[in-house]
Amino acid sequence: MEFRKQTNAISFADDLLIAVKAESISEAENITNIEMNKVLTWAKNNKLTLMNRNQKLWLYHEGKEKKIRKFQFT
Repeated sequence: MEFRKQTNAISFADDLLIAVKAESISEAENITNIEMNKVLTWAKNNKLTLMNRNQKLWLYHEGKEKKIRKFQFT
């Protein structure tokens, strides 16, 4: 699976970590959505199911304030 140059994917066994570097939170969210759609399409094409309870997105942003937002995919 090919990811963008701003994306680093690390997998081990049945775990996958996708790290995205971006200039802004909105850019990071957009890139993450694109990359997650690739993963979801790959899983569907390979007849695999992802467990929703284990899918998490952590967003870290450093600027004037440190902001940490946690999302749960549904």
